[in-house]
Amino acid sequence: MKRFHTQTRFVPLKLDRNNVMHIMQKDGKVKDFKTRGAVEKYCKENHCIYCEEKYIFHK
Repeated sequence: MKRFHTQTRFVPLKLDRNNVMHIMQKDGKVKDFKTRGAVEKYCKENHCIYCEEKYIFHK
């Protein structure tokens, strides 16, 4: 039996001159993707970067 559960999110980020901001959805939540391929495609189309957030939950 596993003793932990992992979750990975890929979050696109918009760069300004001195700021790094999250890209928001229309409902006000932070836009995130479950796969690296989807976020890379989105960032290539919208000229942004992304970061990978990995969470580990212990049972």
